[in-house]
Amino acid sequence: MSDCSVKDNENLIEFWSSAFELSEEEKEEQKKADAESWKELAPSQKLFSAAQSLGCRSRVLDYGCGNAWAGIIAAKSGCHDITAVDPAKGAIETARFCVELYGTEEQITFHCAGLDWLLSVPSDTFDGVICSTYWTLFRKKPQGKSSLSWQELQHRTRA
Repeated sequence: MSDCSVKDNENLIEFWSSAFELSEEEKEEQKKADAESWKELAPSQKLFSAAQSLGCRSRVLDYGCGNAWAGIIAAKSGCHDITAVDPAKGAIETARFCVELYGTEEQITFHCAGLDWLLSVPSDTFDGVICSTYWTLFRKKPQGKSSLSWQELQHRTRA
């Protein structure tokens, strides 16, 4: 990756880390939500349905998890083993808060890791995956060498 691409990536991670941070006031406000508000976490009905369909899977990867909305929905829909990954520390901190808020902390584990983390995961580790930020995460390296492709992501799943 070129120096410019590395810097751009670092800037994006810093931006998203900051964007996902919650103040104490925001946390207190979220704690007032009713028990069924997890059904409103997804940005769209289509994405809610996609996350909900993962409830029947045994091991799900929520890649680029943000606040873990997809992992929470999958957990509430029946999946008992979800790995949530994001390179932004602020996203992981907020995700941990949200997972605890919705009572799914026993089902979801976290990794604050970059794109190379997935390359260390053995094949067929997951039988379900959601990555609603696919186009942000998968870019081409200079000279057309893909740093991480959709095929690599599929290789880590047995779905």
